[in-house]
Amino acid sequence: MGLGFSGRGGGGGLVVPQSMWVMRHGEREDEVNNKWELTSDRPYDPPLTSKGRSQGYERGKGLALALLATKSNNACVVVSSPFLRCVQTSAEVIKGMQFVYGKHEEMGGGGGGG
Repeated sequence: MGLGFSGRGGGGGLVVPQSMWVMRHGEREDEVNNKWELTSDRPYDPPLTSKGRSQGYERGKGLALALLATKSNNACVVVSSPFLRCVQTSAEVIKGMQFVYGKHEEMGGGGGGG
């Protein structure tokens, strides 16, 4: 399942199940266009392609469905590298999750996952 936490120093407090999901950014512009950096202000920091954005969005939907399936009410926290492609991927993941949670609530499922 995940890691448990039992308070300070393992003193026997309530164990709260935790899950951690790690993912890589979506498809980057420099993976499909080897000349993009010639016109970029930040040639070391490629953005996502439209496919990369879609990959992040779909991954977010999948994560939300997985969290809803566990019936967990734990908060969800997204942490990202400051590179543009990573921030863009995180934003798309969140949008995908919000889409699923919105549909879930419309169907009377209540809140879920965070």
